[in-house]
Amino acid sequence: MITENYIKMCEKAEEIQKEWKKKRYDIITYNKKISRCNDTSYWEIRKDLIYLPTQEQLQEMIKENYLAEFGMVFKLWNWIDKGIHHGTMNFNIKEITLTELWLAFVMHEKWNKFWTGEKWVKGNE
Repeated sequence: MITENYIKMCEKAEEIQKEWKKKRYDIITYNKKISRCNDTSYWEIRKDLIYLPTQEQLQEMIKENYLAEFGMVFKLWNWIDKGIHHGTMNFNIKEITLTELWLAFVMHEKWNKFWTGEKWVKGNE
């Protein structure tokens, strides 16, 4: 699900935006100029697009770190469980979408960053 919060999280995820190789037919982008989401087949590739990766695209970003996909899901579950019990989650697990959760997990796994509600910050774990 694409929420205003997810758009904000993606826009502030500079590492993901930099790694995006802009091309037509990417699933979803957000055009800041006209405040609208669409796939990139409708837009020329421009600087004012924000890449909004799908859950599958987020999983692809960290897939090589795991022997099997269930290992990645197991690690996600452990990360959530640890965050809830140790107070390291900066969001309410009942209010976050699965896509936002996967983005937060990818940012943690690849860049050791955590979402504050406003920006990504380097963690100390």
